[in-house]
Amino acid sequence: GSPIPISPDDIWNTLIKTPIHSKNTTYIYPRIEVYSLVEGNVDFYIKFFTPNGLSTSSTPGTSPSGYSYKDEETLSKYKKQTVYLSGWGGKSKGHWSSGAYRIEVWNRGKLLYEKKFTIYQ
Repeated sequence: GSPIPISPDDIWNTLIKTPIHSKNTTYIYPRIEVYSLVEGNVDFYIKFFTPNGLSTSSTPGTSPSGYSYKDEETLSKYKKQTVYLSGWGGKSKGHWSSGAYRIEVWNRGKLLYEKKFTIYQ
């Protein structure tokens, strides 16, 4: 079994809620809510799309093929839970330029979530 999405997801920049402004951007963190059908560690694969396409690590071999990054989380079986996935971006403010973005969260080849958002000037 896989985790089942049960409510809308959210994104935020460090601890700043949306709207996100380019001058403040560092890491973007997805948050999802799931009802898990499994107990234990679950791999979530994240695709982070910028206005220029899929964002992958500048360090070779870091990003899984076809994804930006992978995040392992521990889930409890038959329980609704909020999962705070690790961030994607850079340490310096202004890491992301303004434009249209999209985050996808995958598990076992299934798209669990898709969230479109804008980073403003």
